[in-house]
Amino acid sequence: MFRALRWLGTASILIFIFALPAQHLLENKAMAVPPFMNISGAVTLGTGSGASNGDVNVTDYNDDFGMAMNAALRRGRVVCVLPGNYTAKTAATIAASSVHVFGFGRPSVAVNAANVSTPAVFNIDSDNEVVIEGITFTRDVWVASQVLIDIAPATGTTALNHVVRDCVFTNSNITATGFSDGNEMLDILVTNGAGCEVTDNTFYPGIGVSNVKLVTGNMNIISGNKFRNTLNSGIAELPTTARRAVHRTIHLDNEEWTQIVNNYWWALGIAETNPPGVFDGYRVTNLIYYQGPTGGTEERGHLVIRGNTMAVCTTQTTAWIQIRGCDWAQIEGNFLCFNPLADTIGTGFIVIEGSSGKTGDDSTNITIQANHIHNPGGTSTRQCSAVYIRKATDVKVLANDFNELYCEQAVHVDSSVGTGAAVSRLSVLGNTFNWPATTPAITRVPILRNSNNSALADVHFGGNTVKQGTAHYSGTAPSGKAITNKGIWDTAGSAETASAISINVDF
Repeated sequence: MFRALRWLGTASILIFIFALPAQHLLENKAMAVPPFMNISGAVTLGTGSGASNGDVNVTDYNDDFGMAMNAALRRGRVVCVLPGNYTAKTAATIAASSVHVFGFGRPSVAVNAANVSTPAVFNIDSDNEVVIEGITFTRDVWVASQVLIDIAPATGTTALNHVVRDCVFTNSNITATGFSDGNEMLDILVTNGAGCEVTDNTFYPGIGVSNVKLVTGNMNIISGNKFRNTLNSGIAELPTTARRAVHRTIHLDNEEWTQIVNNYWWALGIAETNPPGVFDGYRVTNLIYYQGPTGGTEERGHLVIRGNTMAVCTTQTTAWIQIRGCDWAQIEGNFLCFNPLADTIGTGFIVIEGSSGKTGDDSTNITIQANHIHNPGGTSTRQCSAVYIRKATDVKVLANDFNELYCEQAVHVDSSVGTGAAVSRLSVLGNTFNWPATTPAITRVPILRNSNNSALADVHFGGNTVKQGTAHYSGTAPSGKAITNKGIWDTAGSAETASAISINVDF
């Protein structure tokens, strides 16, 4: 009975505290943190003025967020950043384990134009359980290879269970003079991470920026994030200043067991074919890019891409999802809709290829299943595709809804590029293929195959439904094209024969 009464008394006090207006919490130094964080060892960091007067203030540290954060971390492992605008002139270093830095009232940290260091805001070399949440990060100057949050423990150790959560990363559409693949700015970089999470953040990308990069880690999760422009409108309606170019939103380099789930992409890239001014030539390289090692170990990858929504984003020379040299990947239950400028071979939505693209180690055991795939290109005569495959084995395309296909083919099998680029053991089963009824009279087919007859083997095409198109072709082929009755449009110059290729067909 005594314990019950004591619990009720404590609960009443907590209810009273939570009922206090936020202004009272901030004006009272002892109550400068939310009640649930008002624990021994908690430290407040503020601007030094008004309600944002903390235990540590940036005014005492050259108005430098990094210096003030280092001072706060020397006093405790729980740091509450009070509301206000801060400037990171140097980076804060977090070396201890079990550190929690959280923003109260969404404080904003801007990266000073003179801050060209890497990392620029947080250098996390702790090996265990650092949480960064509730902070807005802003920058408007492009600096080659700069990283905002760099999670990288000492050589030979692993970054365990670090979390970046509920933050906002804003990068202005600035001119990125000298930008190229390999010197992009990064919002978050995790090296040798295991069990780390990037979750529930919002990213407003910029030219020459990649948002999240994971390198040589395992069992990391990227979930619930939003990658978008500043306006909630269609890409064709966006003013130039609101469009968001980006290098890559998610880049995985030699990662194992990564999950990319329930994220949202909206209206990234430039709409016009030749946009004016500083935006010319800058669109989106990839939304998701996986690079496996050449000569890697057995069963590389184990990648899951599930439950994501990607809509009205623009790539012109690449694809939204590009997987190179991966073993065991599941691309399932995603919504992919409208890439308005994709028009050439190897562009569109999903590319599966070897570790070096045209050559290198095969990607293998890739399943593309139960996705809604809508309009991978902008016009009906384009050679982009929903799925492009080269240098791969054991690829399964199962129960997808291919809808409004403004392109000539849904699946492009390309074994014509590179040495030993054969594609084998391909299953295309139980899908729906739908071309628009108003499409001009062009050759349309579920699978386009280009190469010689010996480069494709063990294909199973069956149980598919084709609307406003044809499941197979017979009769006279277009000039330079050979025709099969097996659901494949062959560009080899001669028809496939039973002795050259094994195809199982069940319409």
